Amino acid sequence: PLFKRTRLERTAEEIESAEQIASDMVGTMALSYKSRYSGSLDTLEAAFASISRITKEARQRDAEISRAELSRLCSECICRYFDTDGVGLPGGGEARSAFLAKIEHVVPIIASGRKLSREDFDMPGHLSLITGGITEAINRAVGIITEEAYRERTRDTSGEVFDYLSKLINEARVADYSERSPNEKLKAAAEGALRSLGISGYAVQVFGERRPHFLIAFEDEGGGLITSAALKEALEAASGALLSAPEFYRKGKIALMECSARPRIKAISASVGSAMSRESSGDTSRSFESGEGRYFSLISDGMGSGEDAVRTSSFVADFLVRALEFGKGTETSLRLLNDTLKRRRKECSATVDLFSLDLLCGEATFHKCGAAPSYIKRGQSLFRIRSRTSPIGLSGELDAERIRVEPEVGDMIIMFSDGVSADGEAAWLLDAISGKDKDDPRLLAEAVLDAAKRQGAPSDDMTVTVTRIERAG
Repeated sequence: PLFKRTRLERTAEEIESAEQIASDMVGTMALSYKSRYSGSLDTLEAAFASISRITKEARQRDAEISRAELSRLCSECICRYFDTDGVGLPGGGEARSAFLAKIEHVVPIIASGRKLSREDFDMPGHLSLITGGITEAINRAVGIITEEAYRERTRDTSGEVFDYLSKLINEARVADYSERSPNEKLKAAAEGALRSLGISGYAVQVFGERRPHFLIAFEDEGGGLITSAALKEALEAASGALLSAPEFYRKGKIALMECSARPRIKAISASVGSAMSRESSGDTSRSFESGEGRYFSLISDGMGSGEDAVRTSSFVADFLVRALEFGKGTETSLRLLNDTLKRRRKECSATVDLFSLDLLCGEATFHKCGAAPSYIKRGQSLFRIRSRTSPIGLSGELDAERIRVEPEVGDMIIMFSDGVSADGEAAWLLDAISGKDKDDPRLLAEAVLDAAKRQGAPSDDMTVTVTRIERAG
């Protein structure tokens, strides 16, 4: 019978040739990986396009003069007239009420773009004498805000955001360089794992820090070793990363394995809310996973009330989702958002409570701008996360606090708006959070919201978001 020669019986030239083929295969696949790598710079175009679109839409809304704004303006002009020029006018109180009652009639006329005339108020003879002064005051005020709206609509703001855009580009370039660069530490760990399995004559290359990419080749004629669970487990143990399902390539007796790190944990979240009035809630919540393996949970509370608060919190949430869904710099995105809010015609601000979790390595961070405290529930222990900062858009400089935390599998992250609790110290809140039978995110979120409602009539919109951290499958 003919027996295959063992490695010891093979010539040095044969061994060297096999090792060279393995090295060439790894080198070729390394070039392929670098050329097809889709990094942060490749996704900036989509992120910038999304941010630009929602920013333009917000500016257009700001440039529009709503009927509610026109109604307030008419009311102010009428009241100011009677407090100044109309002081001492006989029957002044009744006259003021008569003009105020006409506001609903004249607002559509102003909204159509036509100036008011005396006839539009249609006042009886003794009041028609003062109609001219009131009409002139309203037309003058409308002209001023119309000019402001036009300037807002046509203002070129491109130069003001270049600094932030250049920072985002630089951060993306640095991240891409890190992921395309060889990781010598993990390469040595992988080589040690191969030696522990009795493998020699291998070629190894590892790229990246956050999401390492492995290329490993060696002689394995039958293919049973490179596809074995033992090899994958040894590589995971040596690198501390979970590996995706490998892809395999072959050239003669040489086999190559290619795989990347995959998320070690996952996040499951639920959000519930309650509006103070029949109008839409001024709170906006979002939970999403980025294309780069990061999870984000966000609550924004628009300052003020009514439609303005709703629009502001929605804009803040949409802006940050667009900026972060591709994994862009969080702090730079917050600074760009703060500057964008400050440049809007209407004064607006909102709280930002942002929790970010790296699903690959488990690192987590809170970014808080005027937000209520948050909690991490670990078994029967509670950890409070709080800061003393101002809402975003309130001042020219961003006032935000970055708090790094180390979550564990099984932790519950509880976030809520200040309508639930401004200081997060109430005994009823701690009792609701620490309930032993509330390990489901939705059940816990509902329990906290119900407990808040039982405290009395709500004085603000309320939102609760709960995220549970679990081990990835």
